[in-house]
Amino acid sequence: MGCCSEKMNAVKNKYNQLALSEEETVITMKEKCLPFSTTRLENLKSVILKNSTSGIMSIAQLRKAMTELDFDIEIFTTPEEHIQNLLRLLQNSKRLYDVKTVMLFGVLLCTGTNEEKAEILFDIYDINGTHCLQEAEINEMLSELIEISVNKIPRIAVDNSSEPEKFTMPEYRILEYTECLLNKKDNLIARLNNLIFAEGKIMRRENFIKRVSEDPFLGTILWSFHIRLALVD
Repeated sequence: MGCCSEKMNAVKNKYNQLALSEEETVITMKEKCLPFSTTRLENLKSVILKNSTSGIMSIAQLRKAMTELDFDIEIFTTPEEHIQNLLRLLQNSKRLYDVKTVMLFGVLLCTGTNEEKAEILFDIYDINGTHCLQEAEINEMLSELIEISVNKIPRIAVDNSSEPEKFTMPEYRILEYTECLLNKKDNLIARLNNLIFAEGKIMRRENFIKRVSEDPFLGTILWSFHIRLALVD
């Protein structure tokens, strides 16, 4: 695929404002059309946990949860292409839905304060309830957030039909763009880790929430759009 072309990069214009690439503009517009984008993360968490069994959801359980969140039932009966893409991305190999995956999409797409998002994000990885995460667990967190933001969510913008909709793009264009971003994944993870673990190799819950919610750069991990822009920078 090669390196990112000039047209694919987000750049600063003469007013020091960020000018988005065509690819990022399309992806961002599609994100705004997703049901998650108008849902509060706290509400999603409570409804998903109530309707799941041992960390797994069936399509019937997910549908019930989405109904409780006042999503239009047509999302499941006659879904638009980008919604179909999202539902496929949320499924595991058995065509079920892992609560962890759904919640990570929620953290990256739902509304909520940085503090709320940081709290829920930490708890997703604090499996044993120790209120502490080690470097390996934080690395897993950062890697999965980038994977979803760059390798999964952009696929909602793919349309290979002969008459593509507005705000869609051929798959090869999306893949070229995301491949360029993923080339910078390790560097971004290293920069984030240096900030997170500035004072030790164990991160306590209260410290994680404070740092991620207050530091502008660390706060990028809470929004898929910001993660992609951090990889362009």
